[in-house]
Amino acid sequence: MPPEPAARAAVIVTGSPAQAGPYGTGHLLGPAPLTALGAVPAGCAPGRSGADQLTLFSSVGLAGTEVAVAAAVVRAGEEA
Repeated sequence: MPPEPAARAAVIVTGSPAQAGPYGTGHLLGPAPLTALGAVPAGCAPGRSGADQLTLFSSVGLAGTEVAVAAAVVRAGEEA
């Protein structure tokens, strides 16, 4: 992935910050802090504050999380 999207991301989420942490900043991560995916909908961490902001998902190989994210993206696309 080019570094520009990560640098523009307002939010970078992952299914497991503990697993993603050892990858270091060269993996994908931009200046936004790495946030647990579940923390955003639970209201424990902020998500985007506007439609013009970019959110990135850093997958660390947790298949259940990837399936849930893909299903949510498909539903959102169907509702748009």
